[in-house]
Amino acid sequence: MSLRIFAAILSLLLLPEVCRMDAYPCPAGSERGSREKEILDSALSKIGSGEISSGLVLIDSLLKHSSQNSYALYLKGECFILSGRREALAIIDSLRKLNMDEYADVLDLKTYLFLGDSCFRGKLEEMKKKYPANFEVKLSEWLFRLDNGEHKWAREHLDEISGSVIFRFLPYQAFYLTVLSADYNQAKAVAETAMDKKLFRMGKTYRLQEALHSLPEAVCDIYEEELKYAECGPYFGIEMEDSSGVKLKVSLDTGTGGGFFSIHNRLLGEKISGRKPVCLKDGIQYRYMNSARDAFIKAGNFKEPSIENIPILYFEGSLTSSDGVFSPFAFKSLSISVDPVNRKVTLRSKAALKEYLSNLKNHHEEIKYVERFGWVFIPAKLQGREVLMMVETGSRDVNFNSLAVERYGIPVLKSTSMWNGREYPVKRPEVCIQIGSITYKPEDGFVEDFVMGNNMYGLAASGDIGPAFLKNYKFTIDPFEKRLILEKQ
Repeated sequence: MSLRIFAAILSLLLLPEVCRMDAYPCPAGSERGSREKEILDSALSKIGSGEISSGLVLIDSLLKHSSQNSYALYLKGECFILSGRREALAIIDSLRKLNMDEYADVLDLKTYLFLGDSCFRGKLEEMKKKYPANFEVKLSEWLFRLDNGEHKWAREHLDEISGSVIFRFLPYQAFYLTVLSADYNQAKAVAETAMDKKLFRMGKTYRLQEALHSLPEAVCDIYEEELKYAECGPYFGIEMEDSSGVKLKVSLDTGTGGGFFSIHNRLLGEKISGRKPVCLKDGIQYRYMNSARDAFIKAGNFKEPSIENIPILYFEGSLTSSDGVFSPFAFKSLSISVDPVNRKVTLRSKAALKEYLSNLKNHHEEIKYVERFGWVFIPAKLQGREVLMMVETGSRDVNFNSLAVERYGIPVLKSTSMWNGREYPVKRPEVCIQIGSITYKPEDGFVEDFVMGNNMYGLAASGDIGPAFLKNYKFTIDPFEKRLILEKQ
């Protein structure tokens, strides 16, 4: 079963202003009727509050009676792209048949951005020349530059962009999650500005991060320390022991965003030594849960590894392979190396990692990654096209979203999968993935509508790659130079 965090980011206080129907002008000579406007306003409000499915139902009700309403088609395309669904490409084709090339071109540009396609930069320059006044094109450029580390520039243009695009909440959401790891105070200030404008829909994430950052800073004097390796099903685990002797078995989960330990056993979490916890009502929801559950946060003190004030989140969950999971960035200012063959996990300081790499004689790959919200995205080639793939140690072998499968013509086989004693129809991709100089043929995989690493702001990936790939290598996540280092076993 996947250990992915389900993005339980529900709305706080949202008004219809979170989206603006007038941000994108109607085609000339196509006045909106009052009934159409009412339906579109309602759909935009639903989308703005995170209810994309409800918004799509309203849009479809309009298209049922007005199948050539190009604005409704455009909004439907936006929703499909934000969800990583292949139907977006059919919408683009429909708009071209209606001679709505600007709408179609903008949606097409956004698919490249969503998938992390390296062709995006060239497409963007083409669209800027073709549609110099289009703010959705400007939004795409803004997101791209934000994702590439231009945080200062992005902040300077944030309010202007938000005030000019259809989904006004989207730039604030993107900035908050993208900048959070690098500059918490700036991300927090932007979130509070968005709250004042009733444009913030990340209430649970905000409360969680506020609680985590209220904890005392970690105290650590580790140069290099080897941890006990633990078997956690197909995942990579470690054994830990707190200062009072409580033992944990936790698995590395790069899908746990936010940089903390997540213990899926409330009683065990309560036993871990540390200060009185902060309670977040309905603060967590993993994908396997039917509803949100109360979460508790505290700083834990450990002797293995020798670190005080490790950020711990715990709640009543139901994992079977381990007591919980942890982000690779939960160990502040340390890299983590996992050697599945020799069953070793090593934490290193920046100086220790530099020394280790300088003495490394065997062939290895160094792949620069993009980090968003504590998630790791690496470049990979699919069908000859360079895209972004999320590294997901808590998932299965590989997953692709249907938008990527359709865009790149990835062959799929219809199959079935057993889950809780029931057989379900699935689609399995048949493709090789190139990562650096490595060519990898997945042992297994799925095509899904669920997109890991997607927070509905236009930046995502073509899919994610899991432990079956990484088990072939001794791998290191280097937070200092933002790179994934792969050593062939």
